[in-house]
Amino acid sequence: MLIVGIDPSLTGTAIAVVDQYGTIVDTQRFRSSPRSLDGDRVDLLVHEVCEYLCKRLQNEEIRIFIEGYAFSSNHGKAFTRAEYIGLLKHILRISNMFYWTVPPTSLKKHTVAGLPKSTKTKKGPMLDAVAQKYNYETDDDNLADAVALAMYGYAIVYQDCVYLPHTCESIRMSD
Repeated sequence: MLIVGIDPSLTGTAIAVVDQYGTIVDTQRFRSSPRSLDGDRVDLLVHEVCEYLCKRLQNEEIRIFIEGYAFSSNHGKAFTRAEYIGLLKHILRISNMFYWTVPPTSLKKHTVAGLPKSTKTKKGPMLDAVAQKYNYETDDDNLADAVALAMYGYAIVYQDCVYLPHTCESIRMSD
């Protein structure tokens, strides 16, 4: 079984895939232009993510961990982000893909917890934590979050972690 982390951002949705050993086996980033119409951006990103999941991982059993809404975000485009994430989740549901929604605050606590405050870079705590904890170096916040989501999922699925009942919304697709 593969664990998939998805950080759904309008500018650069990122996906990370982790295998049953906790090894990062793939990362992808799908970009959209801020100059495009909002509907076109949403269509493009949903298409790219679904094509990746359906074609690239079609013969694999997967569990998806998707970052939830950041209610404190003040970058604008809140309605467009909500439409994008809602449409993506809808397509996952009708495609019978099993997923959990992970609140951004829970993801950060899980990823950064127990690590010393880094002074080596000015990248920010998530980028530093992902580099230190999962040995994945990137300058891209979205890729770092996707890796953290996949590793969060790995901890739940393969290590019987107790985070799931308290921090994630489990959604089982109906038959």
